[in-house]
Amino acid sequence: MYSSILCLFFLTLFLFTASADTADRPHIDDGIYENNGHYFVIQDDIVSAEVLKSFYGFWYDGIYDMENSEDVYLAQIDNGLYLDWWSREDLAENQASGGVFWAPGSNVRELAISPYPVKEKLSGWFIVKEAASDKILIYEIPYWKADTEYTEELASFSLSDGMNAYVKKHLKIGDTVYTCAAGRRKVVRNPSLKDSLPGTPRYSEGGVIMVLDAPYLVKADISNLQNEIDMHNSIVYPPRFSTLEIKEPSIYKQLEEMPIEW
Repeated sequence: MYSSILCLFFLTLFLFTASADTADRPHIDDGIYENNGHYFVIQDDIVSAEVLKSFYGFWYDGIYDMENSEDVYLAQIDNGLYLDWWSREDLAENQASGGVFWAPGSNVRELAISPYPVKEKLSGWFIVKEAASDKILIYEIPYWKADTEYTEELASFSLSDGMNAYVKKHLKIGDTVYTCAAGRRKVVRNPSLKDSLPGTPRYSEGGVIMVLDAPYLVKADISNLQNEIDMHNSIVYPPRFSTLEIKEPSIYKQLEEMPIEW
């Protein structure tokens, strides 16, 4: 059963032929998106404003402009926006092995007004069918933030059958450069063979983007954010009563009433 699922997953990958550059910003529909703690406004593929759902959602804060949000790369599938996503890279050098490289497209841990917390490490994925056994092999390609210039160079590593697989040596997301090979070397450092991907893959239309977890934001069913804030903050909540019983007279009351002998 497990091998059948993997085979179906692999065949699905190869039904798609388009590729996307990691540096390209995916298109996102304009609108208002939300999660449990925030509203975000998306305009022209950029996160333009934020509203904090403070005090466990009982109070919506004001609308704040987002700074430097052009450095945030989100991907959209249906009505969901994803912080963690991968773009398909069909490199000519991998035609012999038939493998597909999925490059990480985002490096932000969460959305914030400013600054954005950037990840120190990323993982790419190289997926290939082993010729001898038809087994699906999944390799994790580690990338780390590096103080180096971005180049279009490729790095390679050896597959289990002795063939070479190729991935991008450098990734550039916003102003941050990542590498998978040390110094001037063009060999991937510490690729690792995994039993499976760390999540259930979903794909964008055309198969150029892959996600592995639930969306970070979903499209909100509202059109006017200020009206939503005003309406929500006008709600009067009933008082919350404590279950703690306070019995009088308290120790302080007893002290006050205690007789004093002269």
